Amino acid sequence: MPLAIQTSASRCTAAFRTAGARGPRRAAAVCAAASQPQQPGLDRRQALLGLAVVLVGTKVQPALADEGSTPGTEIFYGQASPPTSYGGYGGNTQNAKADAKYIFEYPTGWKSETVNKRDKGTQGVDCRVFNPRNKLQQVFVITLGRAGEDNRSFRLTNVDATLEGFAGADYDMLDALGGAILRKDETREIGGQLYYDIEFASPDNHYLASITVNAGKVYAMFIKSPERIFPEAEASLRAIRESFHTIDQVAMAWFEAVKLSSDEDSKLSKLKAAVASTAAGSAAHAAFLTRGTYIRYLRARSWKVDKAAKMLLETLRWRAEYKPQELNWDNIKHEGARGKLFILEHADKAGRPVVIMRPRLEAVYSGNGDERVKWLVYTLEQAARLADEWSPDGKMTWLIDFVGYNSKNSPPFKISLQVLSILQNHFPERLGCAVSYKPPMLFNILWRAVSPFVDPNTRDKLVFLSPSTPPEELEKHFDPQHIDDSLGGAIPIEQLWSFEGYGQRMQELDAQAAESLQAAQAAVAAGGKQGKPSADEVALTADFEQHVTVI
Repeated sequence: MPLAIQTSASRCTAAFRTAGARGPRRAAAVCAAASQPQQPGLDRRQALLGLAVVLVGTKVQPALADEGSTPGTEIFYGQASPPTSYGGYGGNTQNAKADAKYIFEYPTGWKSETVNKRDKGTQGVDCRVFNPRNKLQQVFVITLGRAGEDNRSFRLTNVDATLEGFAGADYDMLDALGGAILRKDETREIGGQLYYDIEFASPDNHYLASITVNAGKVYAMFIKSPERIFPEAEASLRAIRESFHTIDQVAMAWFEAVKLSSDEDSKLSKLKAAVASTAAGSAAHAAFLTRGTYIRYLRARSWKVDKAAKMLLETLRWRAEYKPQELNWDNIKHEGARGKLFILEHADKAGRPVVIMRPRLEAVYSGNGDERVKWLVYTLEQAARLADEWSPDGKMTWLIDFVGYNSKNSPPFKISLQVLSILQNHFPERLGCAVSYKPPMLFNILWRAVSPFVDPNTRDKLVFLSPSTPPEELEKHFDPQHIDDSLGGAIPIEQLWSFEGYGQRMQELDAQAAESLQAAQAAVAAGGKQGKPSADEVALTADFEQHVTVI
């Protein structure tokens, strides 16, 4: 192998190791894929690096939960949709946070299912979430109109009759109520709203229930488990019920609703202290360092404070030099004129903002590499802002349209490496899903070689759609009415992208960013919460900075 290609392959292999393909067997798989006969139209190292970028973007720590939830859980935002909406609802839908009427956390790995006509239209079942290892272990929520009662006056005058009325949604419930070997009734209040928590069990099934009223509607959660496996899952099932509550509207960002353990809260405070002196006096840093930022960096480093501090300090230095907060539509719009990289107007079916990439359009532009990277950073900043506002977990989705992609429109190798570094070092825990539409053949070959060695949590977030993939696969992630016909959607491609319309959207986001920065400037000027770092903070920061390496 020529030395130049060998060197590039080594760098790509290193990128794969960073992305999660670690160990001799995994490295061997990457090298084996790289040694395959070269496919026409795409350089081997470009394909390797492209796949590495996707892997880095979707890399997750196996033991970590999605952002916005307690570790080991995911957030469900329920809509309390009307009975006529059966057949189309069975999970967190588009703009889930904005439409949510109730919320609960469920174990990572559990699945939601579409509610059928009978359950929705007759029984008022709004959602079902189940354990795929044993579908009988599940959560379902029933919502019914109950005009004339507010949250504080609501009282269950006949608990048994109420439960029996809900039993039509689950026939085992009636048997459990009639032959109960355990029964416990309690009440609790959340913000002045009364919740009836009821536990009952038969020899076959165990139920945990919680019933309340909000805005004239009854909300009843039921957690069901076969009695024989209830003990081993009891803690997590009780946690589901404890997390259940109704909401009039979700105004909080995902990170404001995160529940941290005392240990995690302590680590967050230590991370704040570690970067305090570096962030002091900077309005840009103050605006960037939200609670969500600290949580993301801690999760990206498995809650190791020293490693998270090292990563975050490096990001603060990069932001001070690169100044992403100064990028706006007016000074970078020339790079967006072709529509090669932009944010869709609508969220995906998980409620996440969607960044769409069309690499083939690189061939029609002759701009310099620095401007290309600035456009990418600007897009990521805007998508991250939307993710904090829309997404239930603070993450975004990438939809990469590889139609027409070849070596001629592939980004220069140097630019790709720079992008890879920015993604993995300065936007951790931001990518929730990457959908590659009709990727090159070599891409598929490399993925087949590497995927067995990639962590399952990462692998599940990567979706490859070939020309033979049924349209339904794309519809699992996106509403066809929100993507163009070249991707299998319903909108003509010329209608999806409008330079003027997109500019207006971006200018609105720019205005929001400017307001946040002004608020941070006022806080810093007034002393804010930054203050002068203590001697301990200075010492801790100095200790961390000794271990920071420039990437």
